[in-house]
Amino acid sequence: MTRSARIILLLTSLTSFSAAAIECGPADPRLFPANPANFSKGETAATWELRVDFSVINDPTIELSERERARSLGTFHVDGREFPVEVSAKGKFRFEECSMRPLSVKILADTPFGKKGKKLRLTTVCYRETDWIEQAKRNLLKEYAVNRAVAELPGPHLATRLINLRLRTPEGELYLEAPAFLGESDKALASRCGMRVREEVVHKWSQEKRTFERFLRQSDGSLRPWDYEYDPEAETRMEFTNRLINNIDFLVEEDHNVIPLVPENAADRRIFLIPYDFDLSQAAGGTYYAFQGGAAENAKALAAWVGGAQRKEFLDAWPRMRSALESVPLDPQGKKEILEWFGIHARGLE
Repeated sequence: MTRSARIILLLTSLTSFSAAAIECGPADPRLFPANPANFSKGETAATWELRVDFSVINDPTIELSERERARSLGTFHVDGREFPVEVSAKGKFRFEECSMRPLSVKILADTPFGKKGKKLRLTTVCYRETDWIEQAKRNLLKEYAVNRAVAELPGPHLATRLINLRLRTPEGELYLEAPAFLGESDKALASRCGMRVREEVVHKWSQEKRTFERFLRQSDGSLRPWDYEYDPEAETRMEFTNRLINNIDFLVEEDHNVIPLVPENAADRRIFLIPYDFDLSQAAGGTYYAFQGGAAENAKALAAWVGGAQRKEFLDAWPRMRSALESVPLDPQGKKEILEWFGIHARGLE
């Protein structure tokens, strides 16, 4: 079965939501200021700097099967402080296709970002050839803009922060300077929403039933049967977000690009699905998994699917979403594209 065939799509719109709602506090203000920089007013993003050996990380002779070799020790310079880090190339498709590979950053000391060993959720540019750099920057900023926009919708959303990332060699030579954005960890999101991250899902083949069965891996490594139910409100909001931006790069059963949160009360067996990672959505410039057709066709499909409650939530949030989109420092072409995408959908839902 192909990857796209395994993507779970909810085909029925829900028009009423469950009574319980998640109440979330603010994200860590040290990393995610309450008032993000408004670039349309001349404010600028903080510049963070990574110094590692990019000739190793981007070595084209290292194949995907040897990905562990594409790593380097170095330093991360943030707000006048220096932290030791291990930086490696991540991804599968992008690892093979990009000459500037996406980066995974693991901190090697206790920092404001978290304790030693934590990996940062850092989204960086990825491109094949050097003449694609400007397009890669535009697409990353559009993905950040999508995050800013959907964060104005009701329900929990991943906090993000745009930064200017300066990459240098160990000798201090400038390698690349480009926008990037930081996202909070699953655990941080769960903590501020009074939730916890659901246990790992394990799929095991049942010879008797001739199908895969789902189990949950507990903290001691043992498995127990799957006994959760998806919260209908959170499930519908996740589906609305992905349909709004035309993103089908998510797989619920494998937690691919969804964060599964569950209540602290163990007796409450609901799962709240939080979508994230929108780089392959059409709204952010991605086309790899997107359906055929442009914004107008997608807007018609969304309007036909959406229920009244979800429509009202979007229209109430639309002025704030538009303001968030306008504040992102995109070039004129990128700004025009992202505003047109969301604007067409807003008009379709009015």
